[in-house]
Amino acid sequence: MPSNTTATGGSRGNSKYGYMELLSEWALVDKGQDWKDDAACRTVGGDLFFPGDNNHYDPRAFSICERCPVKERCLMFAINNEIAYGIWGGMTPPQRQRYKRSL
Repeated sequence: MPSNTTATGGSRGNSKYGYMELLSEWALVDKGQDWKDDAACRTVGGDLFFPGDNNHYDPRAFSICERCPVKERCLMFAINNEIAYGIWGGMTPPQRQRYKRSL
């Protein structure tokens, strides 16, 4: 699981970093990230998908995920890498856990 501070000194959810830029800072099991270039969130700030300590997820994040052409790849990436923070593939961490148990 990633730490609260990124390798570049920013914090998760800091809009200074794009959502997809955060991927490169984590130690990942699943290194395949070719899908991220097609992600609908690639130009969106991280605040939308990483809510901070209040765990209040912005509905706009889910809207972006709904129209994303790589939503399933993103979801499986998060599940395969056991990412327990933020919205991935249109799901929150608890939703991903339930989905993983149903597989």
